Amino acid sequence: MLIMMNLAEIIKDLHHDNWRVRRDAVRALGQWADARVVFPLISALGDEEWAVRQSAVEALIKIGRTAVEPLINALTSESWRISRKAEEALVGIGKPAVEPLIKMLNCENVGIKTRIISMLGEIGDPEAVMPLIKALEDDFFRPYAAAALGKIRDKRAVPFLIKFNEVTALGEIGDPSAIPFLLTMLKDGSWNNRCLAAEALGKIGNAAVGPLATSIKNKELNDRGLVAAALGKTGAKEAIEPLIQALKDKDPVVRWRSARALSELGHAAVGALVKLLEETDSDIRMRVAEILGKIGDKRAIKPLNELFQNDLREEVKKVAGEALSKLIPERTSSLTGNKLKLEDVFFLTNPGSGRFFKATIINDIFDFFELKEVNDLIRGETRPPVPIRCRYVSGRLAPEDFVWVEPFFCPISERVRSLLLEHKFTGWRTFPVELYDKFGKLIEGYHGLCVTGRAGSVDISRAPIAVLPSVVPEGEPEIIKQGLYFDENTWDGSDFFCLKDHNDYLITRRVSF
Repeated sequence: MLIMMNLAEIIKDLHHDNWRVRRDAVRALGQWADARVVFPLISALGDEEWAVRQSAVEALIKIGRTAVEPLINALTSESWRISRKAEEALVGIGKPAVEPLIKMLNCENVGIKTRIISMLGEIGDPEAVMPLIKALEDDFFRPYAAAALGKIRDKRAVPFLIKFNEVTALGEIGDPSAIPFLLTMLKDGSWNNRCLAAEALGKIGNAAVGPLATSIKNKELNDRGLVAAALGKTGAKEAIEPLIQALKDKDPVVRWRSARALSELGHAAVGALVKLLEETDSDIRMRVAEILGKIGDKRAIKPLNELFQNDLREEVKKVAGEALSKLIPERTSSLTGNKLKLEDVFFLTNPGSGRFFKATIINDIFDFFELKEVNDLIRGETRPPVPIRCRYVSGRLAPEDFVWVEPFFCPISERVRSLLLEHKFTGWRTFPVELYDKFGKLIEGYHGLCVTGRAGSVDISRAPIAVLPSVVPEGEPEIIKQGLYFDENTWDGSDFFCLKDHNDYLITRRVSF
């Protein structure tokens, strides 16, 4: 425990050259818990050293109510460090700061008012609900107020959020009374709002399963695939049966999203999924095998092995084999016993130059729930039910052998695909794409490339440290770790591979030549 010293001496130490002395002075002031130390501590919020600033925040939180008004005044400080750290301290103080912050909602400073709304949401006190509901009436402040209400999760806000179509906040609150409205949005809203409504229904959980199960059977409903996604996000066991039935739907997107939703439900779905490996429809068998591999439940090993040994369709057997390799890593057929040297590994990467033909995905099949859907695509962990449509956005008008698509994946020409097959390179496969030029004309002869080879996780401890100069005058240098390192013994022997927690395409020296 720090020894209490004369207050004037402690305040003097706030200007010491040694940051550790300044930090200790801040901690000592925090023990006084006295109004006299509030302004010196607020001044310390602007210290150049993070440890000093953070200690000042903690000291002001400890002082509590007495520090609230000075901290609110500090929000307008010309020092961005003081202003932002004052905000952090007010949130940390919590309930004693709520009433003074509510009074500040009448201020004319738009930036300060926006930050106060956000702070009230972070504090999460129900006393702020009605003032925040009032803030919904202003078009500018509405998204901030809705986000704050979503964090407070008070049911009183639900009818007002419905009035202003604030779908995301309704999901955060999770009140079942919002389900009829969200189902309407799922049916009649814009694509944006349909995606948000599906996500919100998923967050409501078990109460939404029944209405969603009914909706997924409604053939007149657009985007029933989103309904399947919402069922998966509920996390409820009751969602398993309607999703199992949706796997047999005639719509390929519904089947695909149902498969992904079942994989999100995890181990609880395994028993029902295993039974589907006996379906006569080979697409269902293939999808189910893929799901079981992603879930990773050892109960699936025996039925998957039987599928791998006995199925008449080569594509089904291949997927079953890949699933088994995830469940039994040592089974991986591509292990050769060859040793990999890191100097023999190269990136297959976006050249970053404006010279090359670049495109972007234009399908609605990938929503913005998360980038995981695109990540799964480029890592070969999902098979899209329809061709992925991509259109030119910049660069050379005519594509070459490699096309770079945002978010990152890499279509290849038929020439490259033929070369990869001819040289029997491993760890890759293709999926169907439709590539369109600047004028909307289909360009024939391209395939999406995904990488199925694997190695272990990034090992940052092996990366050398580099010191880079600051990008701003007189700024502190940036200390970084350079390179991408991993345990070579985790490599599965593939010519194309990516790491467990990294999406960059890696290739062996054999491919680079």
